[in-house]
Amino acid sequence: MAEIKSNDRVSIDNLVNWDLHFAGIESTKDLVVRASVRDWKQLTVAEIDAQVKAGNGFFCGTDGFGTNAYIKIPSDEVREYIFGAGETGEVQKQKVLDLETVVELLAVTPKAKFEAKLKEIVVTEAEKKMIVPLAKEAGVDDVESYKMALIEKHSGIDFSE
Repeated sequence: MAEIKSNDRVSIDNLVNWDLHFAGIESTKDLVVRASVRDWKQLTVAEIDAQVKAGNGFFCGTDGFGTNAYIKIPSDEVREYIFGAGETGEVQKQKVLDLETVVELLAVTPKAKFEAKLKEIVVTEAEKKMIVPLAKEAGVDDVESYKMALIEKHSGIDFSE
C-alpha cells in the first residue's frame, strides 16, 4: 500500500447533480463540491478523515463506511486509510450509485432480481433523484420496458420529465 500523508490531496467524485455544501473541519472555510464534478482534488486526506469522523453523510453514506454516499472516493488506498479494511481485511468497493453501478443494474434479469437489486442500490432520496438521469446515460432505452417502469415506480420520477 502506498504511504498516505494527511496533507495529500484526494481525488473525489460528486455523484449528484447539485452542489454539496459543508463546513470545513481542518480548514476554517465553508466547502463546496460542485455538481457532478469528477476527479476533484481540493480536499486533503486530513479534511476527508475529519469529515468522516464527524459523521458527514456526504462521505459516510448510510452505514458510516461510504455506502450510498453522495461523494465517491475512487482510491482504494485512501478509502482503506479513512474507513479501514473492514471485516474481511480487504478494502471493499464503495457501494454508491454511479454510472458503472447503473450499467450493471440494467443487465440484471429476471424482473424479480432486477427489482431487488434496484431497491438495494437506490436507497436515499438523492439516489432516487439520480437514478433516472443515470439510467438514461446508461442506455435504459435499449432494455426491457419493465426496468423503466420499476425505476419510475421506485424513484417517483418519470423518464419523460
